[in-house]
Amino acid sequence: MQTRLVSIQFVFVAILLLFTNPAHGKERYASVYLKNGDRLTGRWLASDDRTIRILFQEKEIAIRLDGVSTIRFAADLSLIPDAQAEKHFRNGKALLELGLREEAKKQFEAAIAEFPKYADAHYNLGLLLKEDGAIGEALDYFGRVAKIAPDSHDLASEFKAAGDSYLAAEAFREAADAYLLIFNRYPTHSEAARAGYAAGFILTEQLEAAPEALKILQEATRRFPESDDLAKAAYLIGVLQSMVGQPQVAVETLTRFIQEPPDSTWIGDAYEARGDAYRKLRMNNEALEDYLIAYDMTTDPRKRSTIQTKREECAWTVYTVSDTLPSNNIQAIAVNGSELWVGTPKGLARVDVGMNAWQVRPESAIEFINNSLNPNVPTNVRTLAVYTPDVDVPSPIEDAENALPPISRHVEGTEVWIGTLNQGVVRYNLSTGSYINYKTFNGLPHNQIFDIEFSDDDVWAATFSGIARYSRSNDEWTAYDQTTSEFPAGKIVTLGVTPETVWAATENRGVAIFDRVYDSWRSSNLPDMVPEIVGNSVASFDVGGNLLFFTWYSQKEKMNGYGNVDWKGLEGSGEQILLTDDVPIENIYIAVDRSDAEMASPPLWFATNNGVYVKSQSGWDLIGYPVDQIGDGVTVNCIELSDETAWIGTSNGLAKIDINAVGSR
Repeated sequence: MQTRLVSIQFVFVAILLLFTNPAHGKERYASVYLKNGDRLTGRWLASDDRTIRILFQEKEIAIRLDGVSTIRFAADLSLIPDAQAEKHFRNGKALLELGLREEAKKQFEAAIAEFPKYADAHYNLGLLLKEDGAIGEALDYFGRVAKIAPDSHDLASEFKAAGDSYLAAEAFREAADAYLLIFNRYPTHSEAARAGYAAGFILTEQLEAAPEALKILQEATRRFPESDDLAKAAYLIGVLQSMVGQPQVAVETLTRFIQEPPDSTWIGDAYEARGDAYRKLRMNNEALEDYLIAYDMTTDPRKRSTIQTKREECAWTVYTVSDTLPSNNIQAIAVNGSELWVGTPKGLARVDVGMNAWQVRPESAIEFINNSLNPNVPTNVRTLAVYTPDVDVPSPIEDAENALPPISRHVEGTEVWIGTLNQGVVRYNLSTGSYINYKTFNGLPHNQIFDIEFSDDDVWAATFSGIARYSRSNDEWTAYDQTTSEFPAGKIVTLGVTPETVWAATENRGVAIFDRVYDSWRSSNLPDMVPEIVGNSVASFDVGGNLLFFTWYSQKEKMNGYGNVDWKGLEGSGEQILLTDDVPIENIYIAVDRSDAEMASPPLWFATNNGVYVKSQSGWDLIGYPVDQIGDGVTVNCIELSDETAWIGTSNGLAKIDINAVGSR
């Protein structure tokens, strides 16, 4: 819509020429301001050299030109100001001609206050502000003109100049807003295409305003598909779709882009962006392939470094409550073939992970274990161990001639042993779906369980007040605590089981070793070859080859590390890993890679709060946590290896590492 003011000071021929201009063919109404102060508004009909004719209140009337002061034309009656607003505007123009700029401003402001849609008043006020250097305020008024009556003034050049100036000054938000005024208010202008694409690029690359940028660039590519900026915009649309939570759509968009213009400048960036989208879909193999292509297509060292980091992060997948885990705080992990058992403060989960799948299996027995051991709180799972018998054990009936007691000696399939915070040990049989809950009245020293390990036909449980040993052959628990000779007092935090010995590490009172041949305990400070600072603070055990590996920490020295000993604990060595004041050092857990049984020195994996360290024959590797997936301030609780995967239990979710992707085997 537009309005136009014509002064009767011009010759009438000029008025007639003005009306024959095709640019004003949409004008239909005239508001005639008379010299006596009256105003007549109606549909414009015709004029000659002495009168004008309008349709006023359904009647044709003729008005003599010598009685007219001003005529304002408009295509919309709602845009014609009232007489008072017009008076203020005319006064402002008169004051401006006298050079009284501030007084003129006040009159234009008064006109706007009287009639807010007064486009000419907004425009003139904008011009004055622009001349004063108040570009932002001027653009505000020009923007109102463009909204009220975009055809009344050609403001595209004003918006373009302002946008270019803002962009040069790196005032990116202001530059984008100026370009958008052209794109939105002057869609057919010659600058509209450039302005729309420029605004979209600024919103994407400088302001990271993804939803707004996506909308603008999609509209720009729809309206101006012949623009030279189309290729870049098409690639960025895929980037933005991934950023706003549409990774599947992003993959489709970027795939079309990659297939259609193979010689595009942005083809390498498109592969990288599609890799990002694949990662969000947890399609890590596909992401890795795209990152490899993107890496080969660029020679920029900084960009190559970024892509390399993404390739490494591609090895990670993090599962949380959004993947139907009971909690993000993963305290225990046990692997059984293609099944994963996960323990959290809010219960247990059984997950199918075969063929890179992820499916949490709902089971009534697991739900019962999670919610019924203590009706007031969920079962807090601290440790897990899966027992799969190598051979069938005779049932009590089949073995009746040996007069065995009628107990559950027969193991029908796999069992999961669950150590809880204060509910003792739960023995869950997968074949029958049944479970047994063992507590102190069954012979446990305490109901708080920290570790469970197996040795042949025995089950060992580390508790707050000692160790419990369960014998399958007689279905009995035996407790070892401070009353046992040579057994250290205190909380047992972790266990290590070898073919000859069982190792028990207390929280801060050293290590005890159980000789399985002589059925006796002895205390140990570990061999002299292990650093003295190891002392009493062992965090985890694992067995590899003919050695028992363990991790240690020293709060006093602010360091941690690992060691190894022979099964009897006579010889060993140790090495420092971390020395720091910033990262908690007590969270350090080991897993020995036993995938190659013939390897003399198997790779060792260490989960710490600082990252995952891998020691192999080629040296040390540090695999940093993917902050974009797992966040900052990670606390690790456990680590397990299986096939091609390392599973890390953290406070921020269950982290999975594709071992082949990081090349650490």
